[in-house]
Amino acid sequence: MSGGLGVFQQNTGVFLNRGGVLNYAFTAEISPGFDFAAGFNLFGYQRQLADDRFNINSGIDLPQLEETDDFILQLAPAIQFRAGKLSLGMVVENLLDYNLSTGENQIGNNGNIFLGILVYQIPVNLFQDSNSSYLQPTVYVKRLPDFENQVGITTLLSTPKFWVQGGYN
Repeated sequence: MSGGLGVFQQNTGVFLNRGGVLNYAFTAEISPGFDFAAGFNLFGYQRQLADDRFNINSGIDLPQLEETDDFILQLAPAIQFRAGKLSLGMVVENLLDYNLSTGENQIGNNGNIFLGILVYQIPVNLFQDSNSSYLQPTVYVKRLPDFENQVGITTLLSTPKFWVQGGYN
């Protein structure tokens, strides 16, 4: 079991988000070699327009830009099943995306962002230490509303002396 608490500031160029994050995760062994893990990130942040020099064209309706100085609460839960060296997981990046200032949900009927992950860990023999070195390829598919799905692969090589990671989206 693990948990954390943090503060952040994120400048997207259009918005400046300032707030905090609470996270929690646990793993339970269902049987030898088979685990279930679950967790969540809960974000609370104030969204402000990052640059007041940004001119809004009155002929273009951008409701996202009307949300200045609003307090947003966002929940991102995740689950993962592991059988031996194979793991399968799923994250909903915005299961809850609620604007406390306006009392409205920020996402529509088809607005959730889903991420599916498949991971396999391959033990490798490096530096005469076969117990803790591994190569871990990860494949993911991310569903974004109103956009094409994203597909990617990352690979991690981890050893007691160093780690290297690379990927392609």
